[in-house]
Amino acid sequence: MNNHNKNINYIFILFIAVLLFVNPKFNYSQDKYGFNFDGNWIWEDLINKVVIINPALIKSVDHLKNKISIYDARILLKNLSVLDSLKYIRNLQSVAGLDSQQTNLKWDSLLTALLDSIRVTEDFSGLLTAANKLSDIRTANFKNEFDFSDRAYLPHPEKSFSKKIDIKFNYDIADKVLKYFDGDTLTVNEVAENLSYKVIPDEWSDPETDRINLVNNLKRSFKEDSLGSIYKWLNPASYRNMGGVSVYKNNFANFINTLRKNEINIKFDIEKHLSGYLSDSISSNVEILFLFGRENPGLLSGKNMLGISLEYFGDDYNHLKRFIQHETYKIALKEVQLPVETFIVNKSDKEFINILSSVLENGTANYVGPVGTETRPWYLLEKDFKLFNNTFKNIYKPNNKQVSDSLTQIGFLGDAPFITMATQMAYIIETTLGRNSLNDAIKKGPVFFFNSYIKAYKEYPEKIRKVFRFGRKLEDKISDLKLLFPNEILSNALKLKRYINDSAKLNEHVGSFLPADNSDEYFILKNLLAGQLFLEAGSYKKAKDLFLKGVAGQLPSSGNHAGDLGDLFLKNNAEQEALSYYDLYVEESPKDALAYYKRGRYFYKTGQDEKARNDFEKALVIDSGYKNAKTYLLKVTKK
Repeated sequence: MNNHNKNINYIFILFIAVLLFVNPKFNYSQDKYGFNFDGNWIWEDLINKVVIINPALIKSVDHLKNKISIYDARILLKNLSVLDSLKYIRNLQSVAGLDSQQTNLKWDSLLTALLDSIRVTEDFSGLLTAANKLSDIRTANFKNEFDFSDRAYLPHPEKSFSKKIDIKFNYDIADKVLKYFDGDTLTVNEVAENLSYKVIPDEWSDPETDRINLVNNLKRSFKEDSLGSIYKWLNPASYRNMGGVSVYKNNFANFINTLRKNEINIKFDIEKHLSGYLSDSISSNVEILFLFGRENPGLLSGKNMLGISLEYFGDDYNHLKRFIQHETYKIALKEVQLPVETFIVNKSDKEFINILSSVLENGTANYVGPVGTETRPWYLLEKDFKLFNNTFKNIYKPNNKQVSDSLTQIGFLGDAPFITMATQMAYIIETTLGRNSLNDAIKKGPVFFFNSYIKAYKEYPEKIRKVFRFGRKLEDKISDLKLLFPNEILSNALKLKRYINDSAKLNEHVGSFLPADNSDEYFILKNLLAGQLFLEAGSYKKAKDLFLKGVAGQLPSSGNHAGDLGDLFLKNNAEQEALSYYDLYVEESPKDALAYYKRGRYFYKTGQDEKARNDFEKALVIDSGYKNAKTYLLKVTKK
């Protein structure tokens, strides 16, 4: 062959090499396995292939099939097949090291321990060995989220409903994330801005730092190199869950499309279940903002806006529906109650009532819209009631706050025994005293809810076992607390909620509800209830004055009612009214570090850094070990 022909052959080979390099669709590394891992192959295709190569490999395929879905198998084997060498999976530990916001499980250390000694051959057997090893790691260390099982939503016939609770589904932000991962023209900063602009930051978070972290996580999740894709599949919680969203973007797109198609039916089902447990006069608007990523908490700005990160639901439509039902009930619950109990009791009773309130809210929400285990074994329910009785005893023991706080934490975390206990309580009240009694107890608040349960097991002792009852002292405490809130006064105040959106009528009717002077036995309670009504109506100055009348005679011995009222008004964006209560707290309790801390936090959130610094420093003079004040002082210093 002459030199001219040799040069032509060399140029041709070089051309093919360049073509292979620049054309990502030409997957040379897959050819070495003789199987098209890019296609929508099924398990039978894989089995047919290994039968030809080595029938003994069928066992490896069966192992893989028993652990992961066909969709997951396609993702994993496709990315493994294009690696230049299967031994490169040991480098996954380095990829994991770039994931700066890992969960408590450190994946870089885990992968170092599990993959450092792995030995795989560079053939089909080695490919299946690697896939089985990685799927073992995933199933052992990652559970719950990103569970796609080809579930379908079973639509019901469309029905009209009253829209007592008007629910709006907002898909905008979720759509933008999926478009970004699909290679749309959206920039990473545009997506990050949309994800974070409505989110209320955590008390300890820094919005700018959160935005930077979000941008970095989106960028790293977007990369589609094979080793990075394997890590994202192996640990879908990578990059604050954005890794998994990237891997399952097509599944999420299908999930959202199904939600859109069945939105009317889903809303109907939710309202149908909720309407039986809420007042007929209620009219609530709730916006559900669908999101992605652990950067987003559930609480969002706007009075009734709920953020839901979709990765926790996979394609389980019923789970999502129950969760929306559960959380919507909790939002609507605030529309039917007038929660002023804690402003009329002493410090220990206040702690107890706060626990009762959380028990009522979360327990009845789980009864109306169950999201956890729906049936709890009797022997565990018995332990739930024992824990609650024990917690009550420790609340009223002097100098015992650390113990009572620890028991309370146990009651609401993990299997949440206090919530399952309250779910059982709601069931008992409804099946013995009737749904109207349950609804009335929910509306009038936690003391009435517990009182109704005690009434149920006393009137129907044959239906409720003794292990599901409260101790005598707890019963007496509920009875004493109930005397502070006469049924007639609460009922009359709750009737006035119908005028929340009509200030003229609210003024008129509250005038006849309020006591003429402070000689009225229930002067404090009536002013507090009226203050709550005006707060919900947005008449903050009137609300502030009425609350002040209610707590004026109780300060400072009441604890920190003024500080709590400051928090209440700040939560409702009534900044000036909030400051007046924080000032009052400092004035009444000048030796209480919490008073300066709360006012300092207000100054920090409203951009008054020097005033914030002064208050945090005063809090630390009183209590040099005050961790929260130290944290905020450091944040002010950094600014």
